[in-house]
Amino acid sequence: IDHSMKFYPSSRTENLSMFIKALKTKRLHDIRDVPKIWSSINCNHDPNIEFYCNGRLPVFNEWISENAKRFFRKVWKASCPVLVKRVHHNLSKTLWHPKSFKLHMIDHHETPSLWDCETLKPIETNEEILIRFWEGFERLHVRLRDKEHSGRRRILKLKDWPTKKDFASVFPSRINDLMKNIPFSDYTRRSYVYNGVTYRGGIYNIVERLPACLVKPDLGPKLYIAYSKLLIVFFFLFCYNSL
Repeated sequence: IDHSMKFYPSSRTENLSMFIKALKTKRLHDIRDVPKIWSSINCNHDPNIEFYCNGRLPVFNEWISENAKRFFRKVWKASCPVLVKRVHHNLSKTLWHPKSFKLHMIDHHETPSLWDCETLKPIETNEEILIRFWEGFERLHVRLRDKEHSGRRRILKLKDWPTKKDFASVFPSRINDLMKNIPFSDYTRRSYVYNGVTYRGGIYNIVERLPACLVKPDLGPKLYIAYSKLLIVFFFLFCYNSL
């Protein structure tokens, strides 16, 4: 950041705009010579780090070691995405089980939309249909069928749930479980409230440091729940923003 810039107390909005522009300029300058294609050379040949998409996507199989943290900082500095495996190993199996989500939905009388992944169209949804959807993760024979297409089993996904509310307010226990185990938490952890206690975001999560006068991007997490033809897909995506 250009420390020669002068900030004036009477123009907070202008100062903030100047700061963000300077931060963006510095980031662009810093990443000019940073490679966007990675290899094992960049991570000291760490056997726990893989590379997908011809080296464009680093994949971490662990995130505790100092070497993993150092390499993540390089990738983060270059504003490149990463994939982290095995996060679910430390999460509560009870909280993230389909049965747990089914019970929550019934208790709160929620009926989010279901979409057919093959026709890309919504289907008629009610509580009974949603119960069958959740039970279909473990019992293939209860999955809904499409009578218009020879009775094939539908490949369904849950559309935008929670629909309008923040994930943390709808699932406080789950956000707490996830944030306690989120990889590279100094960069990815968001702030949230659990049992009346406020937990702060990661120290390098820049979005968490933006003032309240700005409209902050949604840090998630985002929950994606769907079937697949051969396997059950049940995963969530935690999005973080770096300026």
